[in-house]
Amino acid sequence: MKKLPLFALLTLLLALPGFTIAKLCSKCSRLAYIQAIGECPKCKGFTSSAAHKLCKKCSAKENKCQNCLVALDADKGKKPQKILKGPSGKAYPAHWGAPPLRQTRDLRPLPGGYGRGSGTLARWIQQNLDKDAASGKGSGKRPAVSRSFIAKHPAGTYSEGDLLVGMQKGLEKEACKKALADAIPGLEIKRAMFGNTILHVNLPDSINVEQAMAKLKGVEGVRYSELNGRVGIQPVPRPIQIQPRPQPIQIQPAPPTVRIRPVPAPPRPPELVAPPHRPDPVAPPVFRPGGGGPVDKAKVAQFKKSLNTWEKLKEECGGNYSYSKRWSSWVGFGHTTEVVVANNKVVERRYKSFSGRPRPVAPGKPRGPGSPGSPAAPGKPRRHHEDALSRPLLDLRGWTRRRTHRLPLA
Repeated sequence: MKKLPLFALLTLLLALPGFTIAKLCSKCSRLAYIQAIGECPKCKGFTSSAAHKLCKKCSAKENKCQNCLVALDADKGKKPQKILKGPSGKAYPAHWGAPPLRQTRDLRPLPGGYGRGSGTLARWIQQNLDKDAASGKGSGKRPAVSRSFIAKHPAGTYSEGDLLVGMQKGLEKEACKKALADAIPGLEIKRAMFGNTILHVNLPDSINVEQAMAKLKGVEGVRYSELNGRVGIQPVPRPIQIQPRPQPIQIQPAPPTVRIRPVPAPPRPPELVAPPHRPDPVAPPVFRPGGGGPVDKAKVAQFKKSLNTWEKLKEECGGNYSYSKRWSSWVGFGHTTEVVVANNKVVERRYKSFSGRPRPVAPGKPRGPGSPGSPAAPGKPRRHHEDALSRPLLDLRGWTRRRTHRLPLA
């Protein structure tokens, strides 16, 4: 089997009866459309998308774009007419002109199904709608709906010349048509569904959907009437972006100046000083008269005189002598020390203390010989050391203590 060339296959498809190609302008051909069946307002046929305004046959017949209705074979020297659209994407009628440039910064629903916009744009659209309603323009000869109806049902969300009417069960199509025609002259039944319980009707151009729904409320056999909605993509209005109020500029205080203080030098360690030299301990010098210092000549002369006297007395006694030293207080007590020398050597030391009180003696009894303090016996001399040895250490009668130290004789 031979394969047909590609151009031959295309020619064969174009030659098929009833085959038409939808035509779109250069701008609309780059857009995407919802895949839902719509209705052509010219021939009441089906469109390939609910967003298209003409079916394929009418688009090819009138040589217009299926979406924006722009002439496809316009003169090359003429620029295509610019189509102005509202925020929702719905085009404004050409005789309205351009919308106002200066608008308020509020946001509200726009009449006529043009989405949401400013109050200035809403007044401009409503004024044009009122003018079209008064002059018979607008969408054909059909009158415009009220503002309250537009607020509930924005334009573009329903078909303006169609209604869905619910009928009671058991009625024939002709009976339904007669009842509806009596209420609205010129009404036609386009399709009957579910045993004539739901009718898809077309309204005449002299009445709008709001008026038709009001007239069908009191008709016998009519249960309800509702709009024939359209499926479309409504642009989501952009949220109002409230610009934050600029915060006041906060002037930061200048940082304090950094003052660099010089680091003090570390203290120098104290210098080690050798302790002062102490002289070696030396025995104190022996006192020698005339050995240094000022000399008192009077004392020297006195000392020599005393020394001569001592030497003379020493020779006279032959080296046997004794000397004593006494000390007493002003209250009467004291002591006496006596040193005994024999042959120029000290042989005895005597110490005697006294209180200065008289010694008690029994009345009528004189001191006898041999008793302490009594005179010596006649004819017998007493030596000092013998007398000291014979004396007791403690004399109870005289309250006198005596201590005797005997030294060995040479």
